[in-house]
Amino acid sequence: MPTDVCSLVSTPRDCPSKSICGGQYAHFGLQTAPLRMPYDTSLMNTDEVAIQFHIHGVRPFKSSKLQLWPILCRLVMPLTTTPFMVGLFSGRSKPWNVNDYLSDLVTELFNLISDGVTVGNTGPKKKLIISSIICDVPATAFVKRKPEHTGYASCDCSTQEGVYIDHMVTHPLTDCPSRTDESFRCARKHKESPFEALPLDMIHHFPYDYMHSVCLGVVHKLVSLWLESPCNKGVHLEMDTTENVDSRIIACSRLLRDDFPRVCRGWSEFRNWKACEFRQFLLCIGQWVLKGAISHRTYSKFLDLSIGIYVLSHPVFLGPSFEYGNSCPRKFVHEFSHIYRAGEMTYNVHSLIHLADDVGHHDQLDRFSAFPFESCIHHIERMLHSTCNPVAQLYRRWNKERTVVKMIKADQSLHVEDNNNGCRIRKLPHKGSFLPNVGPNNIIIAHKLPHLIVDINTIDANQPIHFCERSEVNVDFWVHGIPSSMLFIFQVNQVNDRVHCLFLSDVFCKRVFFISSSISLVIPLLHTFDKTPINIGYYGVLVNSYSADVNDVT
Repeated sequence: MPTDVCSLVSTPRDCPSKSICGGQYAHFGLQTAPLRMPYDTSLMNTDEVAIQFHIHGVRPFKSSKLQLWPILCRLVMPLTTTPFMVGLFSGRSKPWNVNDYLSDLVTELFNLISDGVTVGNTGPKKKLIISSIICDVPATAFVKRKPEHTGYASCDCSTQEGVYIDHMVTHPLTDCPSRTDESFRCARKHKESPFEALPLDMIHHFPYDYMHSVCLGVVHKLVSLWLESPCNKGVHLEMDTTENVDSRIIACSRLLRDDFPRVCRGWSEFRNWKACEFRQFLLCIGQWVLKGAISHRTYSKFLDLSIGIYVLSHPVFLGPSFEYGNSCPRKFVHEFSHIYRAGEMTYNVHSLIHLADDVGHHDQLDRFSAFPFESCIHHIERMLHSTCNPVAQLYRRWNKERTVVKMIKADQSLHVEDNNNGCRIRKLPHKGSFLPNVGPNNIIIAHKLPHLIVDINTIDANQPIHFCERSEVNVDFWVHGIPSSMLFIFQVNQVNDRVHCLFLSDVFCKRVFFISSSISLVIPLLHTFDKTPINIGYYGVLVNSYSADVNDVT
């Protein structure tokens, strides 16, 4: 037996790094990554696999100029995996030469695209497809060797020239001719990117990342304009209004703790908000907390942004509502300069008009966002213990972790409590979340209507599990081009106490219930949506009915 842990897990003794661009670079490789692990039959039964890359720079220590530039990758077809590291650069600045930084990656990709990739230790080679390369705007300019986002010709998707207003380069037009892969490659205003050696579309394979451009860009700008803009600009909110909104946000956060790992803090801390907090504000709680707090025109334009991103964020809406989801961000951009000022029409605001095109090529927004990679980057930062030989540290620890295969299973157990009448189920797992029998998170949507779960119980060991629910009578919260009920957003006015039966496969999604003295609002949680019915087997649902008596339900 090995005498220590390092021998047992075969921790690498040497790190194959090289000196480039004033720092160190180590190439982990794609073929030695989890592509060689036959952990899913869908990988073995397919003829092609698609991968997605993410390139981003971080500073792991506040007291040091050390920067890490990892190259992350994940499978997106036929299944989606967690990200893994392909290459890593470390230095006191970003790599000076992008060709040196990406040369090993591009060479390996060129060979794998030409010859195919092996999934598992044996078996035929499969065709490798690059789905997309996800970067924020500065990193995109870096790897594509194009003008920075502050340049006049910085738009990736159109030929619009920027206009200098109020010490900023703005992009006021929305109908300029589109850029193509051919026009990008033939341009003489930029140097050749190393990715141009690969069979990539230099426009569509580099989609806008809505985590940076929308959440950390546009939504952050809106909140800062409402709170910090000069009073004479007409959009600054009074102190009592901001305090009212702040208290609403905190009240909402208490209702979301069971379904989100991080909830929104108050507006007093918005400078410290993370991207997931801005996303939560935009898609979940903003429609409720801003109602009546800002002017009708400003609120209407916020709805344009919120509804547009809401529709583009899940495939269940992309069929019937795609055109509406495309028009909403465009209306927001058209009116933005009239509500705020022309100098605020920056790169991120302009990029909203191109999001729907990226969705048309890559499916919903979360399929090509940086959110899945952020946890991996945070994990890489935590693996680094000091500034001494960072590449060697991360190379050894990363390979050490890969040796130990971790089988992580979601909690699918039934949470049961005993009572005088036998066992009673407190909550049931469903779509990565739980359906409890007590408030405030016991709200679902079934048959396109909201319902309230009031009980979950087992009648007999051989009987299905039942939910007891009360059906709610509701109206539209807003009619903004389309009624809110089409997006499963309802204002609750009345509760019906009669019980009827549903199956768990009828549960479309879970939702959150916001209550105030004047209004009660229910909004679906997008991450609990299901596009197809679930094969549940032994589970059933007992809910309130308008016509049936509870004793007649079987």
